[in-house]
Amino acid sequence: MSDEFIREVDEEVRQERTQLLWKRYGRYVIALAVVIVLATAAGVFWRNYQQQQRAADSHTFIEAVTLAGQNEADSAIERLNALASDATPGYALLARLREAGVLAQKGDTDAAVVVYDRIADDSGVGRVYRDFATLMAVMHQVDTIDADSAETRLAGLLASDNAWRYSARELLAIAALRAGRTDRARELLEANADDPDAPQGVRARAAQLLATLAA
Repeated sequence: MSDEFIREVDEEVRQERTQLLWKRYGRYVIALAVVIVLATAAGVFWRNYQQQQRAADSHTFIEAVTLAGQNEADSAIERLNALASDATPGYALLARLREAGVLAQKGDTDAAVVVYDRIADDSGVGRVYRDFATLMAVMHQVDTIDADSAETRLAGLLASDNAWRYSARELLAIAALRAGRTDRARELLEANADDPDAPQGVRARAAQLLATLAA
């Protein structure tokens, strides 16, 4: 009987403590639960909004690309400009890159380079895209840029782990040839020709240019 009595007393004490704790902290528990529910709901709403926004951005981007393909460059650029300003980050970047491409296609190379340079200088853009923009800016200036400037701009792309190193070597080799720096051109072309990880087309072009230089 004494053991049963002790258990009953313990149970009463636990219930009393629970009631006291609930009276003291219950409203905070409820508030926390409300916050969790609201946060979850907000997350769901935000994901749904992003999906809807991405769908709208995709539609606008496709429209702009279609206009560009129909030689409606000015209309395409207008759509892409609006998308770059208001779209989700991924589509905003795509719009800026496509805008630069459309500008180059219509012959406005200087304006295209300006857009590429802005992307390259944007710290909010991923490194691989910034490097690509740098590469494209130099490519569109390859007939006019001096070799030293090209070397300076593309130096960071020559690293062994950079995705654009093969294209950077090609551009620098062309710039070197234009400047009469045959040894530097040969060095860059040999790096591509001898690189087992380089795409087959890159290695073939390098070998052909090297054969031309040796002739």
